[in-house]
Amino acid sequence: MEIFHGTVESFEAQQASYDIVSLIGVLEHLVHPLECLRGCCKWLRQGGYLLITTLDAWRFPRLYKIKPPEHIFYFQRRHLVRLLEKSGFEVVEARTYFKSYKASDYLYAVSSVLAQRLVRPFLRFFDQFPKLDVVLPAVPTNEVVVLARKI
Repeated sequence: MEIFHGTVESFEAQQASYDIVSLIGVLEHLVHPLECLRGCCKWLRQGGYLLITTLDAWRFPRLYKIKPPEHIFYFQRRHLVRLLEKSGFEVVEARTYFKSYKASDYLYAVSSVLAQRLVRPFLRFFDQFPKLDVVLPAVPTNEVVVLARKI
């Protein structure tokens, strides 16, 4: 198996040599997402698939606002679909996905953004009472998973 380490822009693959390319939590960090998608299209064989996860900036509540500021772009699902179509893809499916979190992880994420002074007390609480650190039901993540096919 070959592994490439570097930027998306510097990846020089043989054209039409892959069946699937995944960009899991990548697109929102790129300076030139359109060029990246066009590159992915070149790397894929005809009918190959591109799998993307990214934040859906349209969803309510706007949970993406509690993410650290390392994101360059926030996409609304409909704009991402248009960007993919512009890059040579047809969208097969685009939907919000759900994720389960442990209570401590959820409270840590929320308190670290909204009330930093609560982080340590929450962590101490779950250290003392680990059985209460239950997995919460799946909640929408404000993220979208998109499966697109090269046309």
